[in-house]
Amino acid sequence: RLQPSDYADRDQVRALYDLVEGRVLAEINGMTELDLAHTVTFDFTPPNEASMTLTHTVAQIIGHMVNHGTDHRAQLLRLLYDFGAPTFDQDYIIYLRGQA
Repeated sequence: RLQPSDYADRDQVRALYDLVEGRVLAEINGMTELDLAHTVTFDFTPPNEASMTLTHTVAQIIGHMVNHGTDHRAQLLRLLYDFGAPTFDQDYIIYLRGQA
C-alpha cells in the first residue's frame, strides 16, 4: 500500500504514476482478443460480507479499472472544488469530441 510519507513531493508521485501507467498500457496494448476473453477466477471478501468466488474476463476487469478510476477522479475533483481550485469536465463524450 502506498504511503504519502514515501513521496516527498508531487514530482515523485508523478514519476511513480508515469511508471505504472506505462506498464499497464504496454500490457493492455499487447493483448489479443483471446487474451481479453480469458477468464480469471479469484476469491473476494467485501467488508462485512462473506467471501465469494468470482469469475470475470480480462476485458471485464479492464472495464472495472477504467470505471474505478473515474470514481476516484470524481472524488478528487470534489476535494479540489471544495478548496476553490478550478475543475474540469469529466464527461466521456466531451473527451471524444476533443479527439476529433
